[in-house]
Amino acid sequence: MAKNGFTPEMWRAHRAGTNAQVQSYIACRDGISVKQAKEVGKRDGNFDTWKR
Repeated sequence: MAKNGFTPEMWRAHRAGTNAQVQSYIACRDGISVKQAKEVGKRDGNFDTWKR
């Protein structure tokens, strides 16, 4: 968690700052690739500006 730049608050909120941080968080959380994490994030509506 800390090595990837996430604070405990980010983990509890399931939300990081930028879209790139959110994508990295999802990849780390789910143990998937960053590309897969982008798709999961888009599907779940976790990004501020990335659309489907």
